[in-house]
Amino acid sequence: MSKWTLARDAAVCCLAVAALPAAAQDMKAERTENVRYKTVEMVKFKPGSGDRAFAIIKDHFVPSAKAAGIPMPVTLHPQSGEWDEITIFPLSGGIEDLGYSTTPDEAKWLNALTKQQGSKEKAMALVAEYNGLVERRDRIIVHEHTQ
Repeated sequence: MSKWTLARDAAVCCLAVAALPAAAQDMKAERTENVRYKTVEMVKFKPGSGDRAFAIIKDHFVPSAKAAGIPMPVTLHPQSGEWDEITIFPLSGGIEDLGYSTTPDEAKWLNALTKQQGSKEKAMALVAEYNGLVERRDRIIVHEHTQ
């Protein structure tokens, strides 16, 4: 790269940075409206672990979610591809839920699971057992337009 190319690139960068304050004065923050945010979790279970994982979900996780009164996730079982299960969890608090280490809905669900299991230790042991059945997982955040 020649010194003239470097000088030209530096000048362009300086002009672009100098223009930012003027452009920023005309810009206003805008919130995205009419969207619902969700977490999509894709799970691959360890070989031979799917039946136990699905039993934990059906017998413990779903009833606890219903008892907690939180929005129910949508669960899909792919016919093809690498994942055994895809679950779509609504983010009731919107995108702000991403700022929590435990969302209000997760706390309600964990409290209901604790009540169902009889203690926090037993509830967390069940969650740990389920997580131990997972070979790998991936999560993405998505949104849908409501209008």
